[in-house]
Amino acid sequence: MIKKIIKSCAFFLIFMVMFRVVGKAFIVMDNVDTVNIDGFLHERKDSVDVVLMGQSEIYRGFAPGLAWKEYGIKSVDFSVGDSPCSQYISMLREVLKRQNPKLLVVNASTFLHGDENLDDEVLLRKWIDNMPEGTDKINTINTTMADTIRDNTIVSMGKYHGNWKYPDKVLTSFCLRAHLFFNKGGYLKGFYTRSQTTGGRDKLAEIGWPTQEEYILTERCEKYLRNFLQYCRENKVNNMLMIVPPHETMATKTDGIEKMKAIVDEYGYDFEDYHDNYEKCGIDDTTDFGDYEHLNSYGAEKFTSYLGKYMIDNYDVKTDTSNKDIEYWDECASKTDEVIELSKKKYCFGYKPWLWGSKHNICGEVVSFNKTDHRIILCFKTYKYVIK
Repeated sequence: MIKKIIKSCAFFLIFMVMFRVVGKAFIVMDNVDTVNIDGFLHERKDSVDVVLMGQSEIYRGFAPGLAWKEYGIKSVDFSVGDSPCSQYISMLREVLKRQNPKLLVVNASTFLHGDENLDDEVLLRKWIDNMPEGTDKINTINTTMADTIRDNTIVSMGKYHGNWKYPDKVLTSFCLRAHLFFNKGGYLKGFYTRSQTTGGRDKLAEIGWPTQEEYILTERCEKYLRNFLQYCRENKVNNMLMIVPPHETMATKTDGIEKMKAIVDEYGYDFEDYHDNYEKCGIDDTTDFGDYEHLNSYGAEKFTSYLGKYMIDNYDVKTDTSNKDIEYWDECASKTDEVIELSKKKYCFGYKPWLWGSKHNICGEVVSFNKTDHRIILCFKTYKYVIK
């Protein structure tokens, strides 16, 4: 009888583990966000000194591998594209469970672009469907999602089971997540880049992108901002830098930035505004933007160098590193260099689902390169690349 109970329990546990693993693979989403979320969640505990958190300007603008190479800073990008500010406390809670960062850098712009993202089910699910199971997930659902869009949030398979029709995408998701699990995070530490260039602010309209934007702090977003800052204070986040990243668009209204800075100052944290004051970072409007709100490879190099120096000059962000860790971080830096090099040479790849993008794009969690026969190994699989 006891043996039967033990076997039944073992079967149930194995089934639940398999259900969870397969269920995660069926969550087919933007691979950049998969790398950022799963990659961060699988990082070794207390292995980084700086965590950069927020929307896509973080992973497009800051390359942890380069920050290590130039300054010896161990950092990671924990950012999700268009992440609503209502989920920042939930994301930070997972940061503090896993890491004890000497500095937290937060993208402030998500608080400054209105309320639209706060009720967008697709954007809310990016984090909720990929965050760890448990009471924190339930609390995040209850506090950030309206009743009308909460269906199938606890068990995500109810939402994504139809993706069996797209086996290539499910396989991509599974292998990418497996790579991040076994590798204990990604080599690029969440960084993603591209080499295309807008050609300057005066060219934006010609290529169909916005030329202007407003920075406003709505009543709802101010409430989430104050809650976030209070949470940081209560959980002894001693050093936090909130930044407004570089954008190529012209800011027609900046009241929100000024108001936000005053609030951040009130809570005793630091605030830096780079939205159109990016020249001090060495960024050139004509060469360093990939689109109206993101830096390209050239811009990311410059912004990483500038922000890394700012960290070194203003915060104690370096800790002793073992020889084994030095080798690992050197490998991360080497792979980051290779990705940027390939990006600038405008390499493209023949199998797009394993990369996000095509011509002028390069990203992905790179395992290794073989330049002799033009092969790149991504997530346990090898693909041919060609020079355009």
